[in-house]
Amino acid sequence: MVAQGVTAVVSTAYMDEAERFDRVALLHRGRLLAVDTPEALMDGLAGRVLALRTGNLRAAQQAAGRLAGVRAAAVFGERLHVILVPDGAGSAQVASALAPALAAAGIEVLEQAAIAASMEDVFIDHVVRGGEA
Repeated sequence: MVAQGVTAVVSTAYMDEAERFDRVALLHRGRLLAVDTPEALMDGLAGRVLALRTGNLRAAQQAAGRLAGVRAAAVFGERLHVILVPDGAGSAQVASALAPALAAAGIEVLEQAAIAASMEDVFIDHVVRGGEA
């Protein structure tokens, strides 16, 4: 149908579903946050995304969210996604200091890896920043 020029407007709260569409408009509380292709939105996320596995995700989320250089921290299933501020080499320092900082707060990091941004990461980043398109 798309090849025939038919446009369908779909509303979903499932960002993994939104990744399948040609264009996505991110809305929050009636405000337009961003509009683009899913690929462009994910590629355009400023800042590295780290996925952490810990024994206490909620405590890790709260502690990570208070650290300098962390823009957002959100629980995704059994992982914590941490979005770092986009300041180039500084984000590498924040990434390497994250596990020790959490350990100092009594939270053991079992695993930490840099990952590609998902639509969920993009949405959370836009909501945290309060940005509009």
